[in-house]
Amino acid sequence: MRTPAAKQAPPRPVVEDVRPRVDDGRHDAKTVVGDVTEVSADAFVDGHDLIRVDVLYRPEGERAWQQASMAPLVNDRWRGCFVPDRIGRHEFQVRARVDAFATWLRDLRARAGAGQEIGGELEAGARLAEEAAGRASAEHKQLLVALAGRIRAGDVPGPADVEFEELGALVVRYSGAPAATSSTYGVWADRV
Repeated sequence: MRTPAAKQAPPRPVVEDVRPRVDDGRHDAKTVVGDVTEVSADAFVDGHDLIRVDVLYRPEGERAWQQASMAPLVNDRWRGCFVPDRIGRHEFQVRARVDAFATWLRDLRARAGAGQEIGGELEAGARLAEEAAGRASAEHKQLLVALAGRIRAGDVPGPADVEFEELGALVVRYSGAPAATSSTYGVWADRV
């Protein structure tokens, strides 16, 4: 008797070697109010899925995190930045999550470029947007439902379409995809 194959676990992102950090994070890095604080980290996932990496930051004591996208460099290294806007300690983390939307878009463009049928791929992309809409805030839900309609209609813009990329970021935000978040590190901002 054959046992059913175990359900494959979703890819797990990894975040390592976050910088800046002093004495492995035991002390805060130093900066000046208004100066750009550059953050870098190694972030990757097993398999061939693409990931989205963001730096989350806030002045110490505030509840809400702000976020900025990080850009890939080489060999799984990513870089992003934020600007401390007041004197005092600021906290930051690096978060990586599987980007099913970017992975879908990459694969769709490859199939379309090879002249293959993409109707099934379009439906899969529309479902990604609709699933995210089910978890989204009221403001973003409408945008994601409209995105699903665009995709079903075959409207998949090229890589330079910033609006489409921003909508893709919303899909990731509300996707429920596994995420890895680094420890929290500190930066102390002094007056100029």
